[in-house]
Amino acid sequence: MILLQAVEQYLGSLNTWPASIITYLFAETPSPPVVENLTAFFAGNDVPTTLAYRLNRACNPEAETNSCASYSTHVILCGTHPTASDDTPCIIMYV
Repeated sequence: MILLQAVEQYLGSLNTWPASIITYLFAETPSPPVVENLTAFFAGNDVPTTLAYRLNRACNPEAETNSCASYSTHVILCGTHPTASDDTPCIIMYV
């Protein structure tokens, strides 16, 4: 799977990922908490949002219909405010 190989360039081998992330990615029905955890993991490891979203859709058939709106409504704020410093913690909000 080309998408998985692309994400592994950012995260290392799938075998080293947390078990919860693998479960969320391949087995869990997408829900706001699942999408939030996936978003935090991928964003925290600098995986581009579109790549993470495409991987989730490819790995989990239910993600095709259930998470599109969830991904598009997540806002990731990591030092994006003009006055934020480099050590500003990331905040994931579900809107």
